[in-house]
Amino acid sequence: VCSSDLTTSNDSEMNPKSALQEWAMARKLPLPAYELLEVSGPDHAPVFSIEVVLSDSYKTRATGSSKKEAERLAARALLQMVQKKESL
Repeated sequence: VCSSDLTTSNDSEMNPKSALQEWAMARKLPLPAYELLEVSGPDHAPVFSIEVVLSDSYKTRATGSSKKEAERLAARALLQMVQKKESL
């Protein structure tokens, strides 16, 4: 199995930001908006707090050691939240 097969077979795990965007588009919701809320910690080890918002009912926050990581974690958390709501 080559690495490109792994990427395509599990794309939503690999790229939750894309998966969240596709989920929103399929439901005619606005695209996810990512906002940097805070940067804390020492200069050599910053912690980024990001909020992702789809609408008033769909938003969450996450932190990470980079903006990209925090955005990815926030997208994954929001995707899990909306999929859980849909399955109820």
